[in-house]
Amino acid sequence: MNRTSGITVLAIGLFAAVWGLHLAPAFAAGESVASDQPEYMMGDTAYLFGNGFAAGSSVVVEVQRPNGSIVTGNGTETSGSDTVTVAANGSFTYAYWLSGAPAVVYDGTFTVRAKVPSTGTVLATTTFLDNPQYGLQGCSRGKGDCTDSESPSTGWADGATPINGWTSGALKGWFELENVPYRLRITLPAATDAKTYYIMNEHDNYSAGVTGIDAGSDFYVGAGVGATGYTEGQKTKNCVFQATRTASSNPTTSSPCIVTGPTYTGVN
Repeated sequence: MNRTSGITVLAIGLFAAVWGLHLAPAFAAGESVASDQPEYMMGDTAYLFGNGFAAGSSVVVEVQRPNGSIVTGNGTETSGSDTVTVAANGSFTYAYWLSGAPAVVYDGTFTVRAKVPSTGTVLATTTFLDNPQYGLQGCSRGKGDCTDSESPSTGWADGATPINGWTSGALKGWFELENVPYRLRITLPAATDAKTYYIMNEHDNYSAGVTGIDAGSDFYVGAGVGATGYTEGQKTKNCVFQATRTASSNPTTSSPCIVTGPTYTGVN
């Protein structure tokens, strides 16, 4: 795979939550907090959404990393938490940048707590995952643009109008027999990580009565976030298709991506 600014994208087209200065209580039952995705990669920004809080109140958003450390969300490794002000409708949005520390710090489950500043009382909590090196995402029409094309070179891989609806969460807005784009993101933090990777994609189609993915097509290697000379998602390497895997055929510099079939449609 091509190493571009530490992140490579393999795109796959698939069928298919203080008390205030007033006298009334600042908080009531029903507060909640949630992340915009269930899983992220190092370098991503996790957006946390709070709802059901008292309008105008202050809330401490505490994010505890997998190793137990708690720092603010601006990537400066400053110990402690940030405080947000709740909007008139009882909501808040908080951005937490997953950057600033070694990769090992981000590998695992993050715990988010929305707390009362004066007492530390936890009003709402949630968790999300971070995998520093690998992440699978699909495109959700409820999140952004998922426009694709039968030809990656003239569609969502051309760098002009890249897909921006990527998420590790639920994929919304799709219908039967439509092509749903997926991508596997890989972070290569060091030159020594540039090696051969084997990626297996397994799916079931009508197996034991379970309807699954019908087919896989349009595989390519694309640029990651911040890649020099490329737009995110723009195709950088073509993939060679083999109906049946040739045992002696391994990826090379001139042929860096090999996709092996077969794919099945309507066959158990």
